[in-house]
Amino acid sequence: MITDIIWAIGLVLMIEGLVYLLAPHSFVEMLKRLAEMPIYNLRMTGAIVALLGGLILLAVRHWT
Repeated sequence: MITDIIWAIGLVLMIEGLVYLLAPHSFVEMLKRLAEMPIYNLRMTGAIVALLGGLILLAVRHWT
């Protein structure tokens, strides 16, 4: 269990690092746009992304 959690954290860090490596200018522009978004929209986006991630994890656990 703990191995899976550490593996998942490593995967997230690797993917985030690739964003900085491959598209730093696009990432900065995205952050500027995010800073202009209303807080409600940011929270709803975060909730949807977290829910989607949870559903993906449940699907993977169910089919493996």
